[in-house]
Amino acid sequence: MSESESPFPTSPVMPATLEGGARLKFQCRKGIACWNACCSNIDISLTPYDILRLKQRFELSSSEFLAQYTVPYEMDRDSIAGVKLRPVEAARRADS
Repeated sequence: MSESESPFPTSPVMPATLEGGARLKFQCRKGIACWNACCSNIDISLTPYDILRLKQRFELSSSEFLAQYTVPYEMDRDSIAGVKLRPVEAARRADS
């Protein structure tokens, strides 16, 4: 099958190979067509390691980080508790 016969749509984005030590840069911001599309139904569970890294990055105590940026949940009924990352708009309202 030739490229012109491909059943897949072509993309204007050209993939790039990154070396192991390369840093990936991404910025989600208002004014782009997909603004918030990927995180509108955010459901990211955080591990204790995630919490430690994020709270250190934001220079917050664990309590401050958990209150501002997470929501509690129960994995299963009568199961252990966990925390999920709070959606962006909800986190902004909590800061107000």
